[in-house]
Amino acid sequence: MRIAGQRVAIGIAPESELQEARNAQRSQLDALKAAELARSQAAQALELLLGRYPGGEIGKFTPAPDLPALPAAPQAGLPADLLDRRPDLTAAAHQVAAAFDLRQSAQAARLPRISISAAITGIRSDVFLLNQPAARSRG
Repeated sequence: MRIAGQRVAIGIAPESELQEARNAQRSQLDALKAAELARSQAAQALELLLGRYPGGEIGKFTPAPDLPALPAAPQAGLPADLLDRRPDLTAAAHQVAAAFDLRQSAQAARLPRISISAAITGIRSDVFLLNQPAARSRG
């Protein structure tokens, strides 16, 4: 809203831009209040299901004092083959390869198709002529 106010003040934007920024801010505040109300109602419903008094206290954030420590970083020099052994990465690689193949087949389907066919309609040979009875009588 400050940027829109500065743009209006120096004259490069109309007053309606500032009004639009104010309206957008008000609508975002309304959406925030609606989200807070929905969170409170969900917390109260959860407390009712758990058999507690529905005060809406269950959904409030309280930091856990005993968080586990992060694992140590992997050592330098580990072989890259270890990544090939992970089933999640292998599955992801297969999905990428399948998507690539589908893309190539879709591109090939857009190309024009050419088909070549051949047919034989008749056979002519001297061997067939010699086997016929009419050809024997002429000789």
